[in-house]
Amino acid sequence: MASKGVTTRMTETFGLRPEEEAQFAGRWAAGVGGGLAGGIAFGALLQATGGLPTIGALYGAETLVGGWVAHLFHSLLFGLAFAGLSTAAPFRQYAARVLPAMGLGIAYGVSLWLVLATVVMPLWLTAMGLQTPIGFDLVSLVGHVGFGAVLGATFPAFLRATRPTG
Repeated sequence: MASKGVTTRMTETFGLRPEEEAQFAGRWAAGVGGGLAGGIAFGALLQATGGLPTIGALYGAETLVGGWVAHLFHSLLFGLAFAGLSTAAPFRQYAARVLPAMGLGIAYGVSLWLVLATVVMPLWLTAMGLQTPIGFDLVSLVGHVGFGAVLGATFPAFLRATRPTG
């Protein structure tokens, strides 16, 4: 249980009324849950196509286990980022219902693919001494779309599950 001092600071920092605090915490929990659900789905595709060791190589662990650890870590972080984005006024109305949240998640997955998978990851791997060309990999696009769809589909369910009763 959070102390009154922490609660007061959270309320002041994020501009939340006390009754909004549980929703705030629930949104982060939904981001973690949705991110991990999407990450497991995407990870299954990566494992089937042999791509997980490449993810692990980002951290010097070019193995299946290293790939899973790195991939799920990324999925958790990207789920939290999605939760943060879903609090923004233009997106808030879409994040609580499954189909609109799936659409938001798919757009988010495509954005992650465009920026991170096609540019940042190849540059990072090259900096680590691995030759990886910048390119538009179709399997990666499908995986990122799937990640976003699962993240978006499960996010509202996690929101409801974390909603305070009473």
